[in-house]
Amino acid sequence: MLAASAVTLNRRSFIDAKILHFAYFYLLWLLIALAVRAALKPGESFAELPLDYVKALVEPFGMLWFIHILPAMYLILRLSAARWLWPAVAVSMALHFWASLNLTGNGGAMGAHMTGSTFADSMALYLVYFMLGYALRHHIHNWAGFAARKPRFAILALAAWFIMHATAMTAGIAQKPFVTLFFGLAGAMAIVTIAVLIAQTFAGSFATLFGRNSLAIYLAFGIPMVIAREALQRSGFDIDPGLRALAITSFALVAPFAMRIIARQAGFGFMFRRPQWARLGPARTQMTIPAADTPPVKTATAALLMTGNGARGRFIRQKSG
Repeated sequence: MLAASAVTLNRRSFIDAKILHFAYFYLLWLLIALAVRAALKPGESFAELPLDYVKALVEPFGMLWFIHILPAMYLILRLSAARWLWPAVAVSMALHFWASLNLTGNGGAMGAHMTGSTFADSMALYLVYFMLGYALRHHIHNWAGFAARKPRFAILALAAWFIMHATAMTAGIAQKPFVTLFFGLAGAMAIVTIAVLIAQTFAGSFATLFGRNSLAIYLAFGIPMVIAREALQRSGFDIDPGLRALAITSFALVAPFAMRIIARQAGFGFMFRRPQWARLGPARTQMTIPAADTPPVKTATAALLMTGNGARGRFIRQKSG
């Protein structure tokens, strides 16, 4: 839904904003992540880092898998949007069906294993959401506008979705072929609805802050998460698992803001902002994401949506290697 610019940008701007942009951050943060792993993980050595780096160019490392496949999704959309959108959607649905026959993980961390390649398996499983988000973007915007005008109805719709989803999870049918697609799309609409409702409250400005910095948070939160987890484990404190998870997640979400400020002040701003030499053209202002057509749906809605990289999928794949 937020990928429309991939179709409307000229070729040079598309390559710069949708290919080089993510390639730069993947290559940079891959090096940072591998260095942190070598420093913190017992048995790891910096001598293995060059080989691990080369391997990760093909097989994405840990939480960076989404940045690894995102340029390919943008490219597929751009090539198919003008004349072959719905055939491309049909192909992506077939791939999703194939992937849904080979699911791994649980309902909160869904993945697929057909080829052994994270790139190929993830593309097969998730490309359909990317394509349908673009194809149905006007309908989604219309729903967002309706939810903004009818918040009580939107809350009832969310309650119905929650009951339906919880029932399917309990019954063990949520990961059946094509059922995954239905609940994935339903989950995406739930995210849109929640974003619209939050955008109309005092929390909307905070949601906007997180949304506008979603890429920085996604790139950096793994490092403070690992540090917080290791610190709690070594502290010896007996903490409730739920509170432990909340504390780790909260720290991992807030820490990237501090990391970005420190990096900028220390002359390492390139960690979060592409320098001029890594661009095809002159420095560009931050791209704005179009919100719904109706006035009540503010920028916070689009910003919140930027924090969701899919409906219900496996957005963090932890890898030991």
